[in-house]
Amino acid sequence: MLTFDSDLKDVKRLLFSPTGEILAVGELARGTHLLHSQTFAATARFLKYGEMTFSPDGLSVAIINITGIDIYTQGKAPLKLPDTWHMYSNWDSLRFSPDGKQLEANGTRTRAFARWDSNTGNLLDFSSAEFDINAGFGIQLVGTVKGMTYPISSGRALTLITTKAEGKKAKGEAVVFEGDIEKGRIPIDNRGAFPYPMLISSDGRHLVIRWTSIIGIWNLETFAPVARISVDKKPFLDAALTPDGRQLVTVTNNDTHVRFWDLASGELTAQYDWGIGKPTAVAVAPDGLRIACANAKGQIVIWDAK
Repeated sequence: MLTFDSDLKDVKRLLFSPTGEILAVGELARGTHLLHSQTFAATARFLKYGEMTFSPDGLSVAIINITGIDIYTQGKAPLKLPDTWHMYSNWDSLRFSPDGKQLEANGTRTRAFARWDSNTGNLLDFSSAEFDINAGFGIQLVGTVKGMTYPISSGRALTLITTKAEGKKAKGEAVVFEGDIEKGRIPIDNRGAFPYPMLISSDGRHLVIRWTSIIGIWNLETFAPVARISVDKKPFLDAALTPDGRQLVTVTNNDTHVRFWDLASGELTAQYDWGIGKPTAVAVAPDGLRIACANAKGQIVIWDAK
């Protein structure tokens, strides 16, 4: 087990790069730091903090922050995505396309979706179930808005949608398609908000959505709920899936344990106290052999999961 006592404070995000060589650390006060995952040597620092994602090749990282979304690429100047109708601070989740050429984002408060060219920053698509970008602020819309699409397995994909009927609240669903054929739907939020965050197991069998103190697990083959897990009604601070698609790893507020849950049953399978007090963030390396967690005092632990 590797332990690093850094000068970072209030760590809220951890994310391994696609190769596992770099660990991105999101610090609330001072931005995002890229550290070598074996030596903890600093490789880069960005003055932005928020939900983040790496490009498939690991050369770029996109970060949501209170002033929008920024893309940082090795050897290039930072790219600030254009203001999408004052959507700053309303984005909650984002992902690069499989080829890395596009970046997509969902926003919960306005039930919005946007897609940009990740090289130029040009806005390619925008839609919202709440407001009309062309008609001005406050124009209420009805109908269906598609959000991000996630590949599940060969020929299958999951698309987030939100629908709003006249005089009714928006309704959120996860829709699974095989080609152009709809295979099933999962209601995910009675407020119509796109979920934050959403995880899909690597084998394409399970959907995981985290709310404040509850995590829901659904079977993507039967579209039936598997379990709703909680820990003494404590808020979940972070969650990650193991690459084999079998386990969910979580940390909760004011708690010293890192917990492992079986995705097929929702049962707690293990819990560990790694000696750093109360973890605030967790990440699993792409090879599944290492798990990182950090606390608000800047301590980072990388645990050998073999």
